[in-house]
Amino acid sequence: MIKTTRSMFILLVVIVCLNCGCDNGTHHTSPPAATIPVVVFSDVHFNPFYDPSLFQALVAADVSEWADIFKTSGITSSFSMGEPNQLSVA
Repeated sequence: MIKTTRSMFILLVVIVCLNCGCDNGTHHTSPPAATIPVVVFSDVHFNPFYDPSLFQALVAADVSEWADIFKTSGITSSFSMGEPNQLSVA
């Protein structure tokens, strides 16, 4: 019981000490830094096996050779959501 009480007391002291150093962010000693606009491009999914006819060639080739293999693809449009998966596992 004493260990639990001591642990709770130490936890309470730590929380109080941490809260004493916090403010609501209204006290600025210098003006805020200038903002820089940034364009973020994320969550891009690359499926090298989108064209099933290239599957065996891609598996057999080194990654450095993939660009030339992709140029032989018959698929010229990009994938859009809602399309069925073209890669069938046999």
